[in-house]
Amino acid sequence: MLATTLGFAQDLKPYNKDGKYGWKDENGKKVVIKAQYQETANFDGGTAKVKMNDKWGMIDKTGKVVIPIEYEFLNPEGNVIIMQKEKGGKMGFINKEGKEVLPLKYDVIKSSSYSEVYFIKLNGKWGLMSLDFKELNEIKYDKILGPIGVNPYVYKGTRNGQDFRLSAQGQEEAGIALDVTIRNDTAYEVQIHTGSVARGNAGNTVSEIKKVSAGSSISVPCEAGREISRYSNDKKGKLIVTISSNMCGKTLKLSEY
Repeated sequence: MLATTLGFAQDLKPYNKDGKYGWKDENGKKVVIKAQYQETANFDGGTAKVKMNDKWGMIDKTGKVVIPIEYEFLNPEGNVIIMQKEKGGKMGFINKEGKEVLPLKYDVIKSSSYSEVYFIKLNGKWGLMSLDFKELNEIKYDKILGPIGVNPYVYKGTRNGQDFRLSAQGQEEAGIALDVTIRNDTAYEVQIHTGSVARGNAGNTVSEIKKVSAGSSISVPCEAGREISRYSNDKKGKLIVTISSNMCGKTLKLSEY
């Protein structure tokens, strides 16, 4: 899979030869890095992730290998790299010089674009870890979703069938209702755009459209700033309400908005 972003600092242009990938100069004539890789990623900060013989490593813009091409998995995260040496093996961190900064320990490490934590999995359970590699809580949750809300970020941890609110520092708060119930107390079915919903342990989000028949209810995460709107003709309509933190666990009637 060839990198699609071409605006490199040195204006290198990716090229394909016989199913392998490399880079040429800005004119696309002189080969700078020989086409020898199965897959490549975009250059970022002067380095790019490359795959050879089914293993990953990193090179600089001269083609010099800066991280040995010996990893099953590499995921650069700022100044560090999440890595896995063997398929199905433990995961840890190295820096951009290839030095280990966190030993191979976890079954899974995932980053989040929306908050400053890593999601970590060990022995089938999830926890949170800070960006300086400190475990923020006991790794005991069946799943963790989030972030849910901002300023501060909070998370939803589930264990033994019960949901708990986790602070931005990973501290477990009392089991509380994290949802807002929206009741359609009108005589008509309505469509509602519920904003964005946290999905998965990496905190990814998707938008949802829900049909709510007369007399029925739906639940949406209590995320401050979430805009709940009517939906018709394939587009968002009139704003119903903007969720605030004091609405958590409450029921909102459509007739009142």
